[in-house]
Amino acid sequence: MTEIWGAIRTRLAGLGWDALLADLQGPAPQSELDALREEAGRDPPAHLTASLQIHDGGAGRYRLIDPWDLLSASATAEKRRFMHGDFAALLAKEGIDLRDGQEGRGPVRPVIWNDHWWPFADDGTGNLLCVDDDPAEGGTHGQVILWSADPPYVEVIAVDLREFFEWYHAGLAGEAYAFSEVDGVSQQGARRMPLHVTERATLTSPPDAVARRSACACTRSQWAGP
Repeated sequence: MTEIWGAIRTRLAGLGWDALLADLQGPAPQSELDALREEAGRDPPAHLTASLQIHDGGAGRYRLIDPWDLLSASATAEKRRFMHGDFAALLAKEGIDLRDGQEGRGPVRPVIWNDHWWPFADDGTGNLLCVDDDPAEGGTHGQVILWSADPPYVEVIAVDLREFFEWYHAGLAGEAYAFSEVDGVSQQGARRMPLHVTERATLTSPPDAVARRSACACTRSQWAGP
């Protein structure tokens, strides 16, 4: 992770995007990493820890990759608490459990929420990018998934966090992005995520997933998370 973050910083500096560079926070305090570990009851995935030890998310003024804001270690812990707390309570009112099925795209467990998912970015509307250390058969420990709030599904988008940031760096090198001090980094045009999962993967929706989609999407639309 040190190498790819170094390459990203070099590229941002070469583009003259100093304000975005300044928005990247320094290493996560060890106390925050310890708190994240304590919240989960186990160590976070290695690539996530390594990334947080370099940059503890962004300060929040700019989005590194529109529409995604990078989360700090403390924000990751807060998101996880929210999913098991307020969000689970909202679903329970509709008779839905976090372990119930929903559409899965690629080798990811097709459930509403898995405790082995670690949010590292969000878009402010309920969608999350997570590191997954409990993949379905054929998946990779540490793979990156998109957790979509509405419509509700979860999809594998990168083999691991390093590949995700390499994809971002390749976009910077290819001038696929523009930077505005109002909006942060935005894409010049449509770019696929690293894995074209929806083109090659069999959906892993359980039999009851479709029946639950409407109620789950309605409940998700009531929140944007902490």
